[in-house]
Amino acid sequence: MHGLSSRSDTGSVVQQNAGTALLNGAATQKHVPGWLAAALKGGGAVSVGLKDFREQFPKAFRWNPNEIEVALWAREGGSYEWYEGVGKTHHLSLLYGDANPGDAALLAEGPVSAVAKPEWYTASGAFGPMVTAAQSGLPAVEEALAANMKGPVVDEVGLGFENYGDHTSPGYVKGSRLWDNNEYDTPAAGMVHFARTGDMASLKVALAGALHYLDVDTIHYSSKHANWARAAHSHSHVVFGHHTAEPPNMHHAGYVQGLIWYSYLTGEPIGIAGAKGIADWVLTSVSPENCVGSMERALGHSLMTLTDTYEATWSDKYLRGAARLADWATKWEHPVLSGFMAPITEAPGFYAGSPGVGAGTLHAGLIKFNEWAKSPEIDKMLDRAARWTLTFQWRPPANIIAKAPIAGAPSTALAMCESLRLMHYASARSDDPLFLAAPRKSVIQAFVSEPAVVRTRSTGRVYNYLPWYLTTLSSNGNPEPGDELQIEPSADHLKVASGPQFSCPQHRPERG
Repeated sequence: MHGLSSRSDTGSVVQQNAGTALLNGAATQKHVPGWLAAALKGGGAVSVGLKDFREQFPKAFRWNPNEIEVALWAREGGSYEWYEGVGKTHHLSLLYGDANPGDAALLAEGPVSAVAKPEWYTASGAFGPMVTAAQSGLPAVEEALAANMKGPVVDEVGLGFENYGDHTSPGYVKGSRLWDNNEYDTPAAGMVHFARTGDMASLKVALAGALHYLDVDTIHYSSKHANWARAAHSHSHVVFGHHTAEPPNMHHAGYVQGLIWYSYLTGEPIGIAGAKGIADWVLTSVSPENCVGSMERALGHSLMTLTDTYEATWSDKYLRGAARLADWATKWEHPVLSGFMAPITEAPGFYAGSPGVGAGTLHAGLIKFNEWAKSPEIDKMLDRAARWTLTFQWRPPANIIAKAPIAGAPSTALAMCESLRLMHYASARSDDPLFLAAPRKSVIQAFVSEPAVVRTRSTGRVYNYLPWYLTTLSSNGNPEPGDELQIEPSADHLKVASGPQFSCPQHRPERG
């Protein structure tokens, strides 16, 4: 049996878990090849390859003089508890030939895909406005982005039959991890990083993440909630239900860009089909009660899902749905401050936006929608939102508050990232250096001066937004900050006089 160091007519190779493999029942190297080649009785050979053999354990090849068995769930893994509505896709390759058995390792790599250099992807515009990492004016930031993609995303990807392609993060139940279910579109983030750098490891994990989302996180069937079909589960705790514990909701209504790009990069139609399923669920589920007045992402994710799917299909129903959401957004904007009023647990009354926890999804959806609508009203609203973000939400020297603008509210420089499509858009419309200078301070602090680890649930909020701003810097010649004039008056010498007083007479109509 070529490739498995076995000449026996009968045998087996089993990937029992990520760290244990068995060859003919005996423990061997932890990562065995996901292929084998066997001589046929009448001459020639047959070769078999199974993509991600180790990553999707438990897997097994077994053979005897009469047959080869490919076990997609090997019995050595015990009984599999198959949750309702979960699907699973495998890529199995077979090759028959006249020659003797030979090296068939390529069959374990899955379908052949053509790839191009980063310059081609960035010039195409298919991934949005971006420059290659090599052309970036902030090389230290690019190094940090590469390190974060390798660390939490590539090296810590979930492993196993149901888990491969997803990631875990600290959850809301003490002692329990949370399956992210690709929140904020981690697959798209990996594809953007690949397009800008050529890093094949990030592409592999991104494609696996998209396929996992299509298989496991998508609700293929529900006996109790028929209207959930084709929607996706939001993030779920490991201790109950695994990836399927939580129902779909507007706060997590999508992440379909990575699914669409999966189809573009592989040629497989299932990505766009999955995006359409989620978008169809959004169309039947959106309402002002579900989308407006909560965190911006409840409207933003829905809007991104519809605009991304419209761009991939040109089906008018998605554009009409997006128009409804955009109209609700214009009515939601705070009439004085800008931003979008929304309650949250940390604030006793309301807070006017969450630039670090979802506001960027609303900006992104509106920006893409207005590429077709070309509404001056939406343009002006986005301009106001950009200035509001850099004033009302700004915390010197370079931070943005993550949630409620109340005393002691947390703020980080990293929180700026998901507002960077908005800064790109506002800069192009106004040429105001404010939209270059202030975000640059945040980016430098977040990735260079005081580098922060980009956790997996933040990956999409960084890699799907920051490249737009790096493109803005590049198109403006990658300007360096000049000398700053900063005045910090002492409180002992600062006097603030009260303003003039005035009265406002009231007119009370006579009651009849």
